[in-house]
Amino acid sequence: MNVGILSFHHTSNYGATLQNYALWKTIKSLGCEAEVIDYQPYIAMKNYYVRELLPNRPVLSNLAKILKMKRFREVRIQLSEAVYFSPEGLQRFKRRYDAVVVGSDQVWSTDGWRGYDPTFFLDFIDEKTTLKISYAASAGHTETLGAHRSHVQSLVSQFQAISVRDGNTARMIKEECAMDSTQVLDPTFLIEYGEFLNKPVAIDSPFLLLYKMGPMSSSEEGFILRLAGERNLKIVSVGYRHRIAQFNLAGIGPEEWVRHYSRADYVFTDSYHGSIFSIIFDKPFNVFVCKTKAAKTGDLLDKLGLIDRIFNGDATRTSDIDYALVKANLTNRIHASKDFLIRALSSRLATVKSLG
Repeated sequence: MNVGILSFHHTSNYGATLQNYALWKTIKSLGCEAEVIDYQPYIAMKNYYVRELLPNRPVLSNLAKILKMKRFREVRIQLSEAVYFSPEGLQRFKRRYDAVVVGSDQVWSTDGWRGYDPTFFLDFIDEKTTLKISYAASAGHTETLGAHRSHVQSLVSQFQAISVRDGNTARMIKEECAMDSTQVLDPTFLIEYGEFLNKPVAIDSPFLLLYKMGPMSSSEEGFILRLAGERNLKIVSVGYRHRIAQFNLAGIGPEEWVRHYSRADYVFTDSYHGSIFSIIFDKPFNVFVCKTKAAKTGDLLDKLGLIDRIFNGDATRTSDIDYALVKANLTNRIHASKDFLIRALSSRLATVKSLG
């Protein structure tokens, strides 16, 4: 089976890059031929790359990060033969694949800075010849489709299988599109990362890993400094620079980022995928949750029994985590998530082809 994947893959964000790699690798592991449709709309390119090179950011480090992200995609993922900067160019994919999978990430957010892009509802794919599938699609903090409701409802009705990443997206699809969906795990949970871990990291002493994309308040800084002092940990900031860190590794690539997670002794993050990789590598962690990430991060932590890891000032829980219970829950969800993909990619292909 020949499968196309559409997602937010062309970013300067570690989580977005790795979720796309994980989904591609998972689909490949099921015996499919798979490639990522290299759709890089202009508005996204401007946001991802121009933002990283703003005067108040370390230009050389961020440029290094951008180039390493690009290299990772080119080496680790099978991309379509050309880059497409506008929806018009995607018409060549109308009947190219047996199935197209959209997801994961916030591909169904309609009120974010990207605006409404029906491409991510697969409007360019012929549903009579090609399976339309969503895997872990998220609407982020979008609460209603508003003026786009009728159009989205029409497009979603053409999907043969719908899965979402969080409860808010499941609710929206049910209430506004009258469609049921299956909630699955982010694809980063579905693969192993051993091939990334065979190199050392630059830090040879125990460390607290800090992955915070936004600025830090003085109370947050003070809490992290106290915890690092109590545990005799160096503070290592990855992806971004923070003044409280002894080591600022702003320009590392995705593989190095994963490697530092695997070696950390404690993690603080404000990132959804930062939380995921803390869980993957059994790390004690805390997460700063803002309004825009509450739906996805809070939903995940609640389902895994880790809601108390959300930062709550001096009342924050910093004890070690009983990962035996977490992993038992997670194993069941991984099996169910993979099963969704297996069934989605095989169950109705013959029916769909017969309609062509």
